[in-house]
Amino acid sequence: NKMIAGTTEELISVVREISGERTIYLDMEGENLGRINGTPSIIQIGTVNNIYLVDLLEIDREDIKRYLSPLLSSTTILKVMWDCRNDSASLYLDLGITLRNVLDLQVVYLYNRIRLEGFNKVNRLIGLKGTAKHYKFLPRNYNELHNRLVVDDNWSEIMMDRPISDDVLDYSVLDIKMIKSLYTNCEPTLSSKDLSKCKTVSDSRCTRRYQGKGSSNIDFEKQGLQNAIPFNFRY
Repeated sequence: NKMIAGTTEELISVVREISGERTIYLDMEGENLGRINGTPSIIQIGTVNNIYLVDLLEIDREDIKRYLSPLLSSTTILKVMWDCRNDSASLYLDLGITLRNVLDLQVVYLYNRIRLEGFNKVNRLIGLKGTAKHYKFLPRNYNELHNRLVVDDNWSEIMMDRPISDDVLDYSVLDIKMIKSLYTNCEPTLSSKDLSKCKTVSDSRCTRRYQGKGSSNIDFEKQGLQNAIPFNFRY
């Protein structure tokens, strides 16, 4: 089920429904996420049965921080994400929210590849779409939907438009569905030791901040696997 929260009252209802979950699936859309001048537009939160889309442009910023911060900063609720770097930076810079207890599935996927292929043979970061395609659960309508959204290179404008278009809503939902599917595929393959390693790296990704006053971004670019994963993470 898909639910949209565009008012403070609806946000409170969403948080109330989610607060009892042990694991949630998280993603964000917006303009220049992870940069000082960036603006988050939508945050998607998935549970076992529902996907909630919170409109960050329509709800008062202080209310967003007041009600989402306890959820996203909770150390008892696991936040499963794909490449948490820009999303966590955007939440921190724009809303003052610090993500905690994160499992970054990009890290999990890379970790599994390192185990199978060896560290030196894995030399680049891969996106959610590529990983979904690898595991054969890329939604059939994903490419068509994505192509409609990137026409004329105006992705940011489309994400910031209000009212939110049906294509943006559908795309936001598909991202969460892919993250959930990937977690279902990867999580059972991890021992508790593996999971602990992946969570350590995931949390370190969420704590990176911009470098210096007035910096235009937060050094969250894809700098290669050796920068993304600490040396002590090697299998």
